[in-house]
Amino acid sequence: MKQIKSFLFKLGVVLILFFTLSVYFIAYLRMRVEERETKTSLEIAPKNGKFQNVNGHDIYYQSFGDETKPAVLFIHGMGSWSELWRPVAEKIAESGYYTIAIDLPPFGFSERQSMANIDSCQNGVRINEFLDSLKINKANLVAHSFGSSAALCAVLLNKEKFNKLIFVDAAVSLDKIETPISSRLLTSPLYFEYIQKTILASTILNFNLTGYFFKKFVYIKEAITEEKIKIIQLPLQLKATSSYLGEYLFRLTADDNSLAENFIEKKGSLPQNIEFIWGEKDSVTPLSRGEELQKLFPNSKLSVMRNVGHIPQLENEKEFIEILQKILQY
Repeated sequence: MKQIKSFLFKLGVVLILFFTLSVYFIAYLRMRVEERETKTSLEIAPKNGKFQNVNGHDIYYQSFGDETKPAVLFIHGMGSWSELWRPVAEKIAESGYYTIAIDLPPFGFSERQSMANIDSCQNGVRINEFLDSLKINKANLVAHSFGSSAALCAVLLNKEKFNKLIFVDAAVSLDKIETPISSRLLTSPLYFEYIQKTILASTILNFNLTGYFFKKFVYIKEAITEEKIKIIQLPLQLKATSSYLGEYLFRLTADDNSLAENFIEKKGSLPQNIEFIWGEKDSVTPLSRGEELQKLFPNSKLSVMRNVGHIPQLENEKEFIEILQKILQY
């Protein structure tokens, strides 16, 4: 009996120490995040970019080439922003295009807006309004991963505004879904404020882990250089980023069938010139998903890049640019 009591006592001490250290460690991580989140977009956004007022809000974008040439609009994926498109956008501009890379809320340096205004189809509206504000009547559209949902919404809302539609490892859901109750609990007020900040501070907002998480999306790990990691980290220094992104990420667990409903209603009116570029080794949105989407759009074409993952434009930039140039030319 004494041995059992001694064991339980020691176990209790260990658990208390572990819990205490964990609390202090989490507090330290949160403190580091809050110390870093002190900047404004005007202070740290690349100066080669611009802010465009779109329906009362400033949208950050970078543009390259002659404004009189055919326009190509690049849409980033989740957690990314316009700067990661810059090398590709610059090369395509040299081919005779006016290229534009935009920051879609809640990512990058565009003005932060109410969460009610930044689901996929609200961002689709924003894409169209952005093009209108630049007086661009027709554009080619290149969208990556999660950004493909907003891009597809933009096309469904006004197909006449777009020429070629190019989706890169598209993460889109075109079927109506019902979120499980367990997921809805994540958005409850009781769960929301403290837990979301703690999780973010411990994971994606922990700068020591940025490279680790970034590399999970690619097959060629060497493509995620220190320079690319710093690019991803730059907007994370904006004021109140942890609160803002936390609210957005947890809202993703709620039902959002706006794209599916739009697609079901209007898919017959979609233009025919749809192209897909896909990484063969994509483990986030597997190649099989690309093949399914191609079948859904009977006249579309699928270009497969061998031995690359979810971000082919970073993993094999040269080949990606060659494929994109060919698509734009014919």
